[in-house]
Amino acid sequence: MFTPSLTTMMLHSFLPEFDIVVEAATEDTATTLPARLDGWFRQGAFDPEEMPELPILGRVKNPNTISRALRPQFDPDDGGSGGGVNVWGRVRLDDLLEHYVQHGNRPANQELFDLGTPLAPAANGSPGLLSQCQTWLDRTNQTDPKVHLCVIDRGKPSNAGPNNFNNKLTHAVTANVELSDHAVSVLYTLLEKLDGHGILGDCQIYCSLVLPPKKAVGRTCFKHANSTELVTAVKAAGGLFTSVAEPVLFNLSMGTHAGPHNGLSPLEKTIRALGTPAQGRFLFASAGNDGLKGVAAQADLASNVPDTFLLRTGQAATDTLLLEFWWKQPPLNGDVQFDVQLNVYDPGKHEFVPSFGTPLQITAAKTASVMTKQTLYKVQNVHCSAMLKPSCYNDMSCAAVGLSVKKTKKNPAGMPVLEVEVTARSVKNAACVNAWTVVTEDAGTAFVEGHRAGSLTLPASDLDVVGIGGVYKPVLATLPWPRGSRGRASAYTDYTAAPPMPGGGQRVPWAAHHVEHPTTSDLGTSFASPRACADTANLVIKSPKKWAKCIDVENLVAQLLNKAAPLPAAAWDDRLGYGPLG
Repeated sequence: MFTPSLTTMMLHSFLPEFDIVVEAATEDTATTLPARLDGWFRQGAFDPEEMPELPILGRVKNPNTISRALRPQFDPDDGGSGGGVNVWGRVRLDDLLEHYVQHGNRPANQELFDLGTPLAPAANGSPGLLSQCQTWLDRTNQTDPKVHLCVIDRGKPSNAGPNNFNNKLTHAVTANVELSDHAVSVLYTLLEKLDGHGILGDCQIYCSLVLPPKKAVGRTCFKHANSTELVTAVKAAGGLFTSVAEPVLFNLSMGTHAGPHNGLSPLEKTIRALGTPAQGRFLFASAGNDGLKGVAAQADLASNVPDTFLLRTGQAATDTLLLEFWWKQPPLNGDVQFDVQLNVYDPGKHEFVPSFGTPLQITAAKTASVMTKQTLYKVQNVHCSAMLKPSCYNDMSCAAVGLSVKKTKKNPAGMPVLEVEVTARSVKNAACVNAWTVVTEDAGTAFVEGHRAGSLTLPASDLDVVGIGGVYKPVLATLPWPRGSRGRASAYTDYTAAPPMPGGGQRVPWAAHHVEHPTTSDLGTSFASPRACADTANLVIKSPKKWAKCIDVENLVAQLLNKAAPLPAAAWDDRLGYGPLG
């Protein structure tokens, strides 16, 4: 099965390039869409050396069922998780489309391919910290440490290997990459906190860098590190500790938005292969700095009562936009339907006006709708599509809305300032729909009345990951950082069992820590999660009885906060989790 997001970006990888004109909305079903895409693709021809590549994450029951042309482009790993094989990689569009035409409708439990999406660091980085890092690393333990700590972070291209600080920093990725400023800042923050606890001599430090893509091919949103490169770094990090008995703590100060934000995405499933709390392994992730950006929205749909998601684009010259909508499929043959309308800002009227004719519509029976190059309306260079897939991940369903343009001499500005109006209606039964902006290079693009929850990036939204929010320094320790996480990663109406939280939703972030960069004015949860990671190392070394109780994330957080587990739901705050750790 190909997710709606992946199918959407396959379509938008070639439509603008070929100047395909569709005068009216084109509607397809899951059975006819592959042939439609294949026919459009064959209207033009890419230079084989310039064939677009899409970042893919997936899971297959049997890797031998993948097309021969596709198979070498994937990196497989069973991850020790059983029941299938994780696959990821950057894949040529022509090979991907061929597999989609032949096998795109395989059920998700046999084959699931999803879009790898751009990585966003949770703060900026700062140069000039290497000397102090060397001083601290010189005091770490390379022979018999009590705890191992690994930073997974961005790398930057290099003709040589990364700085290993006189063999005091062990790297999982050792060629053609160097520490980015962001990675150095995160490493510095971790070491400073370990030094403050006085435990550097009991720790060994590691790093696994996310490689930038080897070549920049395809749309601009694919020309930098994506979650596919992150999974490669995660696998490399795990390889460092195959025979390690001591506790291992990982820090990830990056994230992405793709999937239902409830632990079911291929990225989250792959990260779990690093190990479990029962093995003494925890991954700490920044809970995101998307708090005030309007990246998420939510609608509680009553039966047959429509509600509207409204997103406005900014002034940046962007050429790609992808929105995802997730919901738990209602019972009794219920159906969630979507209408998509584009409105263009009219500076003369100082308002947005409908400009795309009849709205696109998608339902469980009509799963795809495409409108491109409209000559009758004011939007003449925007390609718009909407696609839907019931039961995408188990009982979770997904819809994707994609927009793209081709920048030309006549249209150098890219996409006009738009209002994307998506009306959702649930037939027969109530449903809760969550939405995220998954791909956009425009910081001004945001949902109007965006929901406070859902700002957490993956994998911080996974309950098996220690998602850390942000607070200011001790003098303001109870004051959340405004741009930090704003609550539950997702909430869906649960028709069969009590949800994790009253009203639904994943109970993350788990806790919060200081967001200040150690030496500059930068702020971000990038610096909160390594501090929590260091606090846990301190627990391992100085409080072995408490550490023995850390059988899962909830018990770990309870020990860090000196509270008793289980932690009561009433004590949880959507900004601070169960409280600040420092």
